[in-house]
Amino acid sequence: MIKNRRRKNIMAWLMVLAVSMCNISPVYAYFEEENSVGIENTDLASRLSYMEPDEDYVRDEAFVDVSSYEEAEKAAASYGAEIIKYSEGIAVLKLPNDIETTLKNAENSVSVSTALHPQLILDDFSIDTSSISDFNDPELQKQWFHEKIHDAEAWNISSGKGAEVAVLDTGTRTSNQDLSRIKNAVWVGNLTNGNDTNGHGTHVAGIIGAERNNNAYGCGVAPEAELYSVRVTEDGKISLSNAVEGIRKAIDKKVDVINMSFGATGDYKKDFQEYINEAWKAGIVVVAAAGNKSTSSETYPAACDHVIAVAAYTKDGALAEYSNYGKWVDIAAPGGSTGDGNAIYSTLINSDGFGGKIGTSQAAPMVSAAAALIYASDSTLLKAHNSKAADAIADRLINSADKVTYSCGNHSVTGGLNLYNAVASYKFRENSGYLTTSGDQVIGAGKTIKLQIANGAGSIVKDAKKAKNVSWKVSDTSAFSIKKGRLKCLKSAAPGTTAVVTAEYKGETVSACFTVSAPTVKAGFIDGSSAKVKTSIRLDKQIRVGDTLSVNDVSALTGQDVRAWTKAPSKTLSGNSVSMGSVGYAVKISKMKKIKITGYDDRGNPVAFTPAKKGTYTVTYTAADGSGKKFRVKIRVTD
Repeated sequence: MIKNRRRKNIMAWLMVLAVSMCNISPVYAYFEEENSVGIENTDLASRLSYMEPDEDYVRDEAFVDVSSYEEAEKAAASYGAEIIKYSEGIAVLKLPNDIETTLKNAENSVSVSTALHPQLILDDFSIDTSSISDFNDPELQKQWFHEKIHDAEAWNISSGKGAEVAVLDTGTRTSNQDLSRIKNAVWVGNLTNGNDTNGHGTHVAGIIGAERNNNAYGCGVAPEAELYSVRVTEDGKISLSNAVEGIRKAIDKKVDVINMSFGATGDYKKDFQEYINEAWKAGIVVVAAAGNKSTSSETYPAACDHVIAVAAYTKDGALAEYSNYGKWVDIAAPGGSTGDGNAIYSTLINSDGFGGKIGTSQAAPMVSAAAALIYASDSTLLKAHNSKAADAIADRLINSADKVTYSCGNHSVTGGLNLYNAVASYKFRENSGYLTTSGDQVIGAGKTIKLQIANGAGSIVKDAKKAKNVSWKVSDTSAFSIKKGRLKCLKSAAPGTTAVVTAEYKGETVSACFTVSAPTVKAGFIDGSSAKVKTSIRLDKQIRVGDTLSVNDVSALTGQDVRAWTKAPSKTLSGNSVSMGSVGYAVKISKMKKIKITGYDDRGNPVAFTPAKKGTYTVTYTAADGSGKKFRVKIRVTD
């Protein structure tokens, strides 16, 4: 489960929300929580002195949270107020005076039995990228985030069909041809329609579910998911009552995921947690932006229990300079940065619009879309649709994240969204340590590879080690055999022969395709001075403690053409070899306790490492074709 239940907060009601999470400077105070309505109202009155009426809150409005319209009428009468709007248990009141005077007049009234909530003004801060021109051509290549989060591989399993995501935002422009999957658009408070006049909500909705293969612009992360647009603001100023009403509308609609690209930094957990809990109990995965203030201070609703808090990283793999961070953040996703081609491209509010914006507001909907893909791919979770299902999806998203650390200055966030890992809840790990992916794996003729079932993060599933729990099959029994995970390729199998290995475990099917090749007999490079194939090398670079060294590409690391020899090299050293990268290899680094791994690729290999102590480190590359042949790189690290 994400975020263990924190202590019961003793905090003020005040918060200022930002749809794109920036430039928020709320003022707040603390109070001891009591059950007395009178004390709650007194504390509320004392805090209003910190705020500016009609800037931070509506001077002559408030709302009450009640169970019926009759109870709302009783509450309104006790304050001498009128009901402006009632929906989802939220009654917005027009007060007879300003809220401070109303609270003072109610101090000694025995008829007051319901506490007032201030009608806070929640600000909309959308981050546009004015240096990037909007364009009206199909430009999928502009959406660099697809490759970063591996959604194309995940689409082989799920594109989100059957799942529904609620987008609580500025509404959507449904006339945009890329947003035809918006089947429902509602509004709250005194809004009269769901049409977006701001642009933020349309952009967020497109990131989640813009159409695919319709000859228009790019596409969303979950291109077959249904979208439920809940408009909670018209001009970028959102009332707290609208935000709460929006959550309840999503619950009533029985959506699968709620996306909230807004929030505020401060201790505002109490304002949201009650409503988040209602969604969680209904089996809804709740996702929220971590914020754009470059702070480790908790931001709500993102830091609430049962919410996935999303930070943002850039195209070049750094934590975005604006992104919030801290232990309360659960995962990072692309949020973009300024500069040509660096933004997150999605739908705009003009009918044929497509363009770029940046922020954690853009990162959060990618995670919401990922949750939709998981729900759509797992009928068991979709049928259960309870808090356990919501927790299971959140766990899969977080635990399957790439083990990458995104840094900016002296702060960082670890864990990058990986949709393939999340949706393909299980995969195979070979005995070399190599992880299978959606592409073909290589196996040498006459070789055997031991396969074990791993979770999305690449860790071996202990329960799957028991033979009785897994059923194994291979599609071509003339060239392959498999027993208890041991895949054997016959020596007579012709290179190029393919077969699909499947394993049934706990009702799920794990599969991978293997292609026969000539087995590796030696891994190395040609040493020009000795005219021999070298199977190891000492790196001729000055590496110091604290330096970061990329190691997942052996040829790039060594500057040599490292190859897999499929026949003993002749005296001329020609022929009979292929690039070792085409065979695939598992990477292991010695002295793991003395280094920091800064990321893993989709094969489970470390991308880079940073040594913490001087000494000699060995990086071993083991061919993944079952031959077990190795190539070693020795690296000397100095102070």
